[in-house]
Amino acid sequence: MGTLTLNISIHLTKSGNFPDAKFLLKGATQMKRLFVFIFLCLCFASTIYAGETTTGALQDETIAQSITKDPQGYRGAKWGMTEQEVKSIITDVKWDFNILMGDPYYKDKILDHEATVFFHFNDKGKLIQVRVMVLPKVVKTGFLGIGEEKDEVDLFNSLSRILKEKYGEPKSVWRKISEKRPSDLDWLFPTTQITLREYSILVEGITIVVSIDIVYFQRTIQEGTQKDKDKF
Repeated sequence: MGTLTLNISIHLTKSGNFPDAKFLLKGATQMKRLFVFIFLCLCFASTIYAGETTTGALQDETIAQSITKDPQGYRGAKWGMTEQEVKSIITDVKWDFNILMGDPYYKDKILDHEATVFFHFNDKGKLIQVRVMVLPKVVKTGFLGIGEEKDEVDLFNSLSRILKEKYGEPKSVWRKISEKRPSDLDWLFPTTQITLREYSILVEGITIVVSIDIVYFQRTIQEGTQKDKDKF
């Protein structure tokens, strides 16, 4: 703007006449380009601001959903409950006790498959983990176990679909060394980690699938002192 005014002033001083049409057209073109430039800058700035606002809103929404979907335990039994408190919440089952593991459990049926649900407590008697073991069905019998086939792949995929429908996509996938085996899937929430995995054992080079497990862990993250942080 200042440059344009200066050019007109000089032209008037030298000629004593008003600037010609060509000069005015040139000045108008420069002004138009300046206005367009300012307009584009404002649009760009507003787009960035809107993008930042949208990103922040999406992050807040994701955190809110994570908190809402956090089971904080299993079937209404919350982390930190005692065995008696858990049993008072889950009353529609027949409780039993595993002497070897030292944990209470009950039998269940999931997707028409036999299942066992174990409840693990820490030394203070507080609930910290629930393990749901779902047993695959034999779909093809073999001779002395040789050639036997189970439906563990279909069972894993079916359980995965149900968990995804309820909790969304898993946060992490742990790839097995053998691509023929299903990968572990993890769902992470503020107080809970849910892991879907295949539990198998190796016998004379042969992988035997024992169960498809859904494990609910109490999730605790320590802040740590500055001395701890300095070690990383």
